[in-house]
Amino acid sequence: MENLDIIIGTVIGSGLTTLVAVYVTRVTNRFKQVNTDLQVVNQEMDSRIDEVINQTARDFDSLYRELDSQLNKLEHRVAQKSK
Repeated sequence: MENLDIIIGTVIGSGLTTLVAVYVTRVTNRFKQVNTDLQVVNQEMDSRIDEVINQTARDFDSLYRELDSQLNKLEHRVAQKSK
């Protein structure tokens, strides 16, 4: 009877060990997938941020050119009126 208890205990222990190993493997795989998903989202956000930065820089350049043009026109008018 004692041997049977040992065998049953060993089987139960092995089963529990297997269940824990399966659970840990699934959780680990899920964390790896979440990490991969986060890296993809991070790359997409970096690309979008770079795009916004580049567009803003182009917009500022355009505004600067327009302001410069308007100032040149104004300076020309002032110079003509002061003659």
